[in-house]
Amino acid sequence: MIDKKTLELFYNYDWPGNIRELENVVERAMLLNKDHKITREAINENIKCSNTNNPNSKENNKTGSLIDLEKEALLKTLKDVKGNISKASKTLGIDRSTLYRKIKKYKISK
Repeated sequence: MIDKKTLELFYNYDWPGNIRELENVVERAMLLNKDHKITREAINENIKCSNTNNPNSKENNKTGSLIDLEKEALLKTLKDVKGNISKASKTLGIDRSTLYRKIKKYKISK
């Protein structure tokens, strides 16, 4: 069972990992909840930075500060490593392709 707010979150998220990401999020939410109910809290950690393309979405209003923090962390790290993508991805603990996607998402110039 999925509550209405969670379903709205699913619809508003852009799913950059496509169906595999969706499957993983649902599976994890089911495993973490003994009552097998998929709630917003169960999936929030996996998709907390939901669709940033819609600044008017309710979800963005709730997670805007997290989005700002992520962007700040990216900018600071890139500045600290003088734009070196390999060093930045290692420092942040993310894959280079993920870093490139986030740079594009936040429209960060190199």
